[in-house]
Amino acid sequence: MGLASYHLENGGHLFAGHCAEYSFGTGDFTVEAWVRTLAGGTVVGKKGIDDGPGEGGFWLVARPDGTIGFVTGDGRGTFRFDSVATAVCDGVWHHVAAVRQGTTIALYLDGVALDGSSSGDALPPLNVDNPQRLTFGILDRQQEQYREFAGSLAEVRLWNRARAAQEIVAALGTSLPPGTAGLAGYWPLEGGQPLDFTSTRNTAHPEGVVAPSTDAPPLGPGDAPPMLFLFAGRYDAAAREQGGWSPASGLRLTGAGYVIQGDQVLVGAVIDGNTVTWPAEGNLTQGSVTFVLSGSDAAYWADDPQSRYCFQGWFRSAGGARVDYRGVLMPQRTGCGMLLNIGSGEILYTPDDRPGAPVTLAPKTVEVNEHYCLYDDSRILQMRSGLAISVQGDRIPGTEVVLDELGADPKGQSWTFGGDGVIRPVGSPNLALAVDHVPVPARLVLAVSRHTDPAQQFVTLSNPQFIWNGRQSQILASGGAGYMQVRAVPKADDAPAELWYRVRSNLVNAANGAALAVSGRAAPGATLTMAKLNPGSAAQDFVFDQGRLLHASSHLPVKMSRDGVLVLGRSDEHQTECHWTMAPYRPTAAGARAVPEVAAAKTIEYTVRFYTADSYFSGTDDKVEIALVGDAGSSKYVELKKSRTHSDPFESGNMDEFKVTLANVGAIHGINVRYGGGNWLWNDNWLVDAVQVYDPSAAATYYQAPKGAGTQIVMPSQIYIQLPYPVASGADSTMSVGKAPTQDEMTRGWADHTWNRVRGSGLTTFFDNGGGHEGPGTTQDVITSHCSLHTAVKMATRYGIDAEHPYQPVYGHNDVNGVQTCGIRSSGRINRDGQCHQMSNRLLYICEPMVTLDDAPHEKKPTGYGFTVLLFGRYGLGFAEWCQINDFRPPFQSSAALFDFVRRAVKDGPQAIKIAYHAITLRAEYLDRMEEMYGPAAHRFFAAVKDEGISNKTMSDLVDLPEDKIVEEQRPYRPSVPA
Repeated sequence: MGLASYHLENGGHLFAGHCAEYSFGTGDFTVEAWVRTLAGGTVVGKKGIDDGPGEGGFWLVARPDGTIGFVTGDGRGTFRFDSVATAVCDGVWHHVAAVRQGTTIALYLDGVALDGSSSGDALPPLNVDNPQRLTFGILDRQQEQYREFAGSLAEVRLWNRARAAQEIVAALGTSLPPGTAGLAGYWPLEGGQPLDFTSTRNTAHPEGVVAPSTDAPPLGPGDAPPMLFLFAGRYDAAAREQGGWSPASGLRLTGAGYVIQGDQVLVGAVIDGNTVTWPAEGNLTQGSVTFVLSGSDAAYWADDPQSRYCFQGWFRSAGGARVDYRGVLMPQRTGCGMLLNIGSGEILYTPDDRPGAPVTLAPKTVEVNEHYCLYDDSRILQMRSGLAISVQGDRIPGTEVVLDELGADPKGQSWTFGGDGVIRPVGSPNLALAVDHVPVPARLVLAVSRHTDPAQQFVTLSNPQFIWNGRQSQILASGGAGYMQVRAVPKADDAPAELWYRVRSNLVNAANGAALAVSGRAAPGATLTMAKLNPGSAAQDFVFDQGRLLHASSHLPVKMSRDGVLVLGRSDEHQTECHWTMAPYRPTAAGARAVPEVAAAKTIEYTVRFYTADSYFSGTDDKVEIALVGDAGSSKYVELKKSRTHSDPFESGNMDEFKVTLANVGAIHGINVRYGGGNWLWNDNWLVDAVQVYDPSAAATYYQAPKGAGTQIVMPSQIYIQLPYPVASGADSTMSVGKAPTQDEMTRGWADHTWNRVRGSGLTTFFDNGGGHEGPGTTQDVITSHCSLHTAVKMATRYGIDAEHPYQPVYGHNDVNGVQTCGIRSSGRINRDGQCHQMSNRLLYICEPMVTLDDAPHEKKPTGYGFTVLLFGRYGLGFAEWCQINDFRPPFQSSAALFDFVRRAVKDGPQAIKIAYHAITLRAEYLDRMEEMYGPAAHRFFAAVKDEGISNKTMSDLVDLPEDKIVEEQRPYRPSVPA
């Protein structure tokens, strides 16, 4: 079901039994978790009720005042560290970490070390060992004032060592991969199973009010195997015994590469291409399955062919016989939120979680907060129970809509979603979901479809944010349950009244479901109030523009009067009281200050890149608009229409690049992004890994990878993204890439190789990637960017320019025996990390703006460039490690990288998926055998894509080989005979 956290309330918690791995004694250890809470409470603890020898313990607590504490004790005394007040209890996701190292304790919030103070009545380090259980969301010690946690919890990590600050920052935004060293326990709490993903397998257990939730922290999958981009998810499985298929333990692949069969995380599972194999040792079964794009193999699917992603293979239980094993990918979540009916002003609410229970409505309050989720088979599931909104009986007007078990009647559980907010049954466009007000409470029924009827119009409320005033000490808030009051107040603990949903051009309050509105005629001095949401009302139509919140039809700014009352100002006002920022966190001073508009004549052509995450359905088809904010002001909004890299922008795994001409805003502080203006329903599913903006006037790139590279931002329809990292590391030179023929021992003839040339400061320096320099057939300046020569030397050699590595004409060499330029190993047929193309891209990685050979015109790319990317990736194998060794920020790479590359050349989505699938197999076979580049694996790959009906022209464009070479590679492989 795509469940990604656990929601706890009223003392509900999880616990795992004691085991030796948690006996840290007086040694170092680390505790981490992701939390989303308004009230706080104990996040993780291990401390029993009693004190005394052997009854030590520890606990991590977030308090309602925003302070965070970590306590250690030995049963006789305690030593603790308490932080200053933070924003941890503001209702949005935060990462918290506590580290004990020697006699000190450190606390981190979202990777930032917290100030605070230590105290205690015993000298550290204290022996924290005890035989008690490990708890999540509660502390068994009764004396703790904030022992019960209320909110959502995910990604609980327990380490048997002290994690360094840079380690916490680097890993907090991604799921941890299998085999991570130092983990004593790891409970992602995803998928509705509280499993321990370490080899300890200490499964947690729920007690009290505990519900698996689709609410997820902003995590990316990290550098995971490429096949997970296509096949991560949960599979409904069957085994063939005695000639027939019967239900079997399901299989789940996580985005980080864990394999789960039933309720057991498989130990030693290996992903090789599109095949997953696991041993008998440490597991209840042994097996091997291959994932395929469709179930068409008659040996497995003669009785039930599938068009959905599948796996097929075998498994064997301990002491049992080998049996055939197959599975089909289950539906994936595409959106989640509260469904608000416009006519009633109430949200869908079903207090009775049982099949057949009617779907009713209730007023939106702090206490009534019920989410429904949309899945890719168009079903709507209640988040708490997993039951689907269903039609029982005939599809006729007046038929009641109820909750039912998933799959009881697929046709009666599938819906279409119009841009007008109307939800219709699949196959019955003349009917729609509607609210029947006759019974009390109101219930959901089918009615004759009328798109103008408010009783049939719904909006989705998801991902609320704060609206900060330019002073940052004030925040927009409603009066709570009542509709009328709205004021600017100091940030307080009653966060629901301070959180707002963006629904197209309406602002809806999280506490009462009412919308911000202008009272009376729109004129300077008119007061703002709250009213029942009416998307067609001009009084409720607001936009964020140039750092101000404007009433759309009058273009008058919203401002704060001295007593905190919200009123409309004059159209020419720009003071701090008129500046508002919608963000899930307190903006920096640079991002929140009021700034004047920049003269339109002073423009720059900026390059803007969005990296959409590679999770399922993480993209958007809706309108996306941006405005830049900088030292000199805020630009106008401009719509991002035509991506330079993809015909269909903002799809899963895409890097989309846009050229936009905007006012010169000076040094850039951030970017305002708004989207969702064309839809009322389910527009919260755009997940963004990173954002980059290149300013050619300053030769500087500004980027944001929130909370560490590769972390996702869950995009609401309006967000301000800070761009705190200008990459302008002394760009004093120009780097260009060329290609030249050279005699190559590997190919026994002449071949194209690449070299990078840096010119600046009166010097010309070559970085030799395995080819010759300038001569017959040379193509210069295939692609050009800017760099620091010092940084380029460091990327190439691991050393900066110093006495050992001074300025010189050439770095690198043609020797294929050992480590070449940029750490690429290319020694014959072993230890191969990449080719000259990957070396070239590694050097281009430090340029401003960052470019790759992807950006070169097709006719100028080095021969076979695309084919080497399929084999090694853009930067070669092990590039993330190379970056970490040399203090470079790792690239934004994940399991989507291969698919993203294919989509640059192959615009047809289904064709791109097929090519990526076969390329995954190609890469695995090639790296397993380290055969010659155009050997048996290459021949099988080109033959397979030909069988898929993909043209040689398409493949030529992708792999940068002539079509006659493609034809040659499609023939059966024949080993070359030495002369």
